[in-house]
Amino acid sequence: MSRFLVILENETGLRIPEAAYEATLADGSLHKGTLGIGGVDAIENPPPGPVVVTYPDFDDIAAKSLAACARKSFDDREPQELYRVLAHSSEMIHKVIDMYGRYFDD
Repeated sequence: MSRFLVILENETGLRIPEAAYEATLADGSLHKGTLGIGGVDAIENPPPGPVVVTYPDFDDIAAKSLAACARKSFDDREPQELYRVLAHSSEMIHKVIDMYGRYFDD
């Protein structure tokens, strides 16, 4: 039994939770899935060969990524990253607040 792991991290290495993805497998078949809360999913028994993974909802991923960055900023007591988050549009900041509450406010 083989397994192909799908993992999504932002540019600072923080995992992005529950992002929808589409994977085109080597035989041309399409596999749709959603990452788990830890930003990982597995495709069981894919055909041998390359796998192309795309994420169709960029705004969702951006908001979750920024929320993860905000959390890290709080944890590290380094406000620079939080200032970068706050430089986005008010619409994006509202999405970030929602994602922060859903995934990172523990």
